[in-house]
Amino acid sequence: MKKSERQEEKFRIGIIAILMVGACFLLYYFHVSLETGVIVSHFFYIPIILAAIWWKRRGLIVAGLSAVLLILSHNFLRLEAAAANDYARALMFIAIASVVVVSSERLARTREKLKETNDYLEKSKAYTESIIMNFLDTLIAVDLKANITTVNPATCRLLGYTEEELIGQSVSIIFAEEEEEEEVKRMFLFFREPENAKPLRPQDTIRNRELTYKTKDGRLIPMSFNASVLTDGAGNITGVVAGAKDLTDIKRAEEARIKTERHLKEVVENIFKFVPEGLLVFSDRLNLLKENKAFRHIVQGYSAKLDYTEEELTQLIIEQVKNKITKGDYSEIKISRKRV
Repeated sequence: MKKSERQEEKFRIGIIAILMVGACFLLYYFHVSLETGVIVSHFFYIPIILAAIWWKRRGLIVAGLSAVLLILSHNFLRLEAAAANDYARALMFIAIASVVVVSSERLARTREKLKETNDYLEKSKAYTESIIMNFLDTLIAVDLKANITTVNPATCRLLGYTEEELIGQSVSIIFAEEEEEEEVKRMFLFFREPENAKPLRPQDTIRNRELTYKTKDGRLIPMSFNASVLTDGAGNITGVVAGAKDLTDIKRAEEARIKTERHLKEVVENIFKFVPEGLLVFSDRLNLLKENKAFRHIVQGYSAKLDYTEEELTQLIIEQVKNKITKGDYSEIKISRKRV
């Protein structure tokens, strides 16, 4: 339970406690001070109703406690049996609380359903807005001849053209290199490909096709395209719409990653090549992955002195290293002469 919820719960308990103390005071006042059995029982409905609304079925405890106080007040304060109408009032406390609980629970369920509906609508709205906000940077629509019919402002800004300069032009005007023209036409006229003998549906698309934009000033921009057919009300294909995302940053990041990996590999290779100490590389499961030349020279130099073969000494060192790694012991390894 959050701090704010705990504070609210304490506040509610305090209110109910104050109201119940007030009820007890009225019981005492009417029975002892006024010496009358007439009770202003309507006062009890305030904590009863509030408890039923706030705590639902748990709030029935307040109604039950109020009923008990009303019934026993005669015995403890006036020493006479409770009147029949007091039993009726006590039952009324329970009945009113039960009605309020049922109504509150139904209202709570209705509110929950409304909340779920509103949450769903909010999520749907946020999802739609997210698609719109994160839509691929450029948008192009072409007709059945692959001539540009629509471009969005992002396309014009990226390529340096005005809308008027592009509308009506062949879509290949904004792509790089003459040899890519067939690929460009194939993407924007994919609905004419022989394998598409059956009529295409609006959801039939081309995904993640990489092509290169050529801006008005000659810059080349790698792009990832998604294309889908456009249809009219009768289902006839009227053109193709394609959205594209700039891959420049992704390409740069990939090149940087490859360069970094190559550099790290060279560093590791240099370490293994030039470090005079013997080095062993193990996997996380303690499988030997690599050993350097210095380690091999050490084995070659000491195997004869210790009466081991190179293979035996290598295996012995590796096993001792594994044992020490497993035990967290980083002390020196000592190899004794082989006993004959």
